[in-house]
Amino acid sequence: MSEANLEAEIAEFNDVFGSINDEMSRIIVGMPGIVQGTLAAIFAGGHVLLEGMPGLGKTLLVKSIAQSLGLSFKR
Repeated sequence: MSEANLEAEIAEFNDVFGSINDEMSRIIVGMPGIVQGTLAAIFAGGHVLLEGMPGLGKTLLVKSIAQSLGLSFKR
C-alpha cells in the first residue's frame, strides 16, 4: 500500500468517525468520552461493557450507533 493511499484511507476513516461521533453527540448529550470510546471499540473489533443506573441512555447510545452504521439492534 502506498503512502498516499494510506493517507487517503486514514482521512476517509477520520471523516466517517467524525460524522458518526457528531451525530451521536446530538443524541447522547454530555458523555463524549463514552461515545468516542464505544465507537473506537466497535471500529477496533472489540467489546464494550456499559454499566450505570437506569435512564442514563446506554440503550439509546447502542441503538443509535447501530442505526447510523446500518446494523441490527436486539436487546
